[in-house]
Amino acid sequence: MKVRTRCAHLPPQVGDYILTPDMCVERKSVSDLIGSLNNGRLYNQCVAMTRYYKRPILLIEFDPGKALSIQVY
Repeated sequence: MKVRTRCAHLPPQVGDYILTPDMCVERKSVSDLIGSLNNGRLYNQCVAMTRYYKRPILLIEFDPGKALSIQVY
């Protein structure tokens, strides 16, 4: 019996959502955004997204009822 399988070459896991072969989304809450900025992870994630996708998107989620501010230390 022959079994046919399809294999696809996929880039490493980059982004939280892959919308199309050209578009991925990295989703961040405000607290995760601040942590990612502080430890350098955001830079590396953005570099990886631009390496594999033509349209990388950074989605920042926040509560519109709360004031949004980022303090520099």
